[in-house]
Amino acid sequence: MCRTGAIPGKDLADLKAHSSSIVTALQLVIGTFVLAIVLRTWLVMGLIEPVTVAGSSMAPTMLGPHLSLKCERCRHMFDVGAEFAVETEHAECPQCGFKANPFAELPVRRGDRLVIDRMTLLFRLPRRWEPVVFVSPADEGGLVVKRVVGLPGEKIQLRDGEVWIDGHLAKKTFEEQLSLRHLIHREATSAQRWQGDGWTWRNGIWNCASHEDWNLLSYVHPQEQLITDDSSYNAGLTRRLFAVYDLSLSIKLQVTGTGELAICHYDGEQEREIRLNPAEGRFELRSGGILLSIVELSPASSKALQVGEVQIEIGVIDQRLLFAIEGNVEWARDIEDSEQKGSGVNRKDSCPVFKIGARGLTTRLRDLRLFRDAFYASREEAASLDEPMIPILLGENEIFVLGDNVPVSIDSRHWGPLPLRFLVGRPLNVR
Repeated sequence: MCRTGAIPGKDLADLKAHSSSIVTALQLVIGTFVLAIVLRTWLVMGLIEPVTVAGSSMAPTMLGPHLSLKCERCRHMFDVGAEFAVETEHAECPQCGFKANPFAELPVRRGDRLVIDRMTLLFRLPRRWEPVVFVSPADEGGLVVKRVVGLPGEKIQLRDGEVWIDGHLAKKTFEEQLSLRHLIHREATSAQRWQGDGWTWRNGIWNCASHEDWNLLSYVHPQEQLITDDSSYNAGLTRRLFAVYDLSLSIKLQVTGTGELAICHYDGEQEREIRLNPAEGRFELRSGGILLSIVELSPASSKALQVGEVQIEIGVIDQRLLFAIEGNVEWARDIEDSEQKGSGVNRKDSCPVFKIGARGLTTRLRDLRLFRDAFYASREEAASLDEPMIPILLGENEIFVLGDNVPVSIDSRHWGPLPLRFLVGRPLNVR
């Protein structure tokens, strides 16, 4: 018989078991929470201890310490690497060319902050054109960010600013082109480089009324000079400049009517044209004035053109013509060998150009931006040597990496292929 108020033996055992279960559950929750924090801190560096870009080798994708300037003539904002600001007192505006923009009393902004994903590359190899973080082979313990251009087992060569893999030109997808392109010019209120008859300019917008004949609008580079791999970020840097012919154009377009819009690209050798017919939902591809193809637009692009303003991208990069509407790639084909032969013109003496023509359409253009592709000069080319870069065969556990700011980057061109064991992860740019 039990006394009044006493707990029976079975009930006491149940209570102890229940209490033990609660303690175990709490320990599990706390342990899981602590483990999650530890794993997150290790897998994604930079959340607790910031990782900041310290150099200029990945500009403009990732900026190190820099100064932000506003052009005194056209009010365009642009950045200059802090390490270059000590070499000169003024910077040239990339928009209008005004050269007397002073650095005096401008604060130095910190480099971009990165969060480093350490998990993804545990399960797969890095991909071409992908930025990676690794331990520097030249600075033991220091972290470096570069872009992968050569993969294990490949034979890589840099030639004429391009990456060649196993004797073939490495191509970029549309998304990769967007991530690698460098801005040359953005049409602004006081920095116009587009010229043409039949077009009017007002408040940052080009307008063209419907007309039976073609009205052409052409991009004219300052003093009709060649477009080069120069960069305002590297102000004051003296080096050899290279002409760049891989260009792309981005425009915001709105049309009404039943006519045609033509966008022409001349790369110094050959003119290629996309002739768009919005009302019929199709476009023509022409080369040197010869009709090559008639292509139906995707339903999404055709509808977007009918509804209102659309974003158009067109360019020739890596010997591939690409045309996209609102991010939908309508054409992405390699240039045929017959086209590459060109017209016999010496491309080195010809300035690439874009032209936009309208016929039978009321046309509205804004936010015209001209871009160039990255120009990967080899050390031999940068030094003006006659011999080309000798192809490098990568080992099964090696990759080849380059910086986006090629002229100042110290990378695989200098210290050779990078062993995979040096990899830390992928950078996520949070600025």
